[in-house]
Amino acid sequence: MKVLITGGLGFIGRYLAFHLLESGYEVQIIDNIHRWNFNEIERYYNNDDSARFLKEATSIGDITNENLMSQLIKNTDLVIHLAAISRVNEANNNPELTFDYNVKGTSIVAILCNKFHKPMIFASSREVYGNALRLPVSTSHPLNPANIYGASKVWGEFIIKQLGMKNNLKYIIFRIANVYGPGDKDRVIPIFIQNALSNEPLIIKGKSKILDFVYINDIVSAFDQAIKRFDNINGYTLNLGSGNGTSLIRLAQLIVRLTNSNSNIVIQENSPTNEVERFYADITETKKALGWNPKVSLIKGLRTTIQYYHRGVQK
Repeated sequence: MKVLITGGLGFIGRYLAFHLLESGYEVQIIDNIHRWNFNEIERYYNNDDSARFLKEATSIGDITNENLMSQLIKNTDLVIHLAAISRVNEANNNPELTFDYNVKGTSIVAILCNKFHKPMIFASSREVYGNALRLPVSTSHPLNPANIYGASKVWGEFIIKQLGMKNNLKYIIFRIANVYGPGDKDRVIPIFIQNALSNEPLIIKGKSKILDFVYINDIVSAFDQAIKRFDNINGYTLNLGSGNGTSLIRLAQLIVRLTNSNSNIVIQENSPTNEVERFYADITETKKALGWNPKVSLIKGLRTTIQYYHRGVQK
């Protein structure tokens, strides 16, 4: 099977690309190197063969380029759509760019998948729920995004579902929690780890914040199972998370302890208004649909991630 991964140079995309390659799939990537570049990726892998594969598999371009996307989608068997402006603050600071990538770009990908009869897996986000009315959060929870990023993912889902209902587009939607692991950057866990290793303060914005942190290998495993079971779960919307809530205070304490750091934990009373305060996923349906269960505990995942940053490889 030939698989096209949009945003395939990103954190999830790289892990997924190598897993699929090792599993015997043919992998093609489209990425505009907006957030990651090849120099960073080469430092991450420190492996000429891995970096070479990514370069050879990647078409540098934009998902809003209809001609390019038409060629790529026409010549693949399955599309995994990861490409997006994927950080809340960046999306809020760049609403027009977010609309272009997350709404217009997703529309182009979905319409072309429909045109060429190609199934797609769409990486949505737990941000579509906004602040949870009840925990854990199931897929029946109302959609009430608290920020532009979450709203853009709601629109992406809506477009895909409409094409599924009206035109028989085959799709699976994953609403993904906070993914972490070696090689990410600019998110809470890599920031906390890097600060702890430098004995700098860990700043928590919002003392009551509780989130669902899921290790990257478990996310890749879920995508793998979705590909294998696609026909049985066509049209499903599923949560991907650990199913456990962790407060940012506990997260910071764990990282300080696991790194033997002298860092202070600084707690600011209020978090930014556009950030979700409370979320962890109900993954009951996901476990049943995929035959999947997250295997990596938070402590084990943090230890592995800390070892990576401790070796001095900065992303």
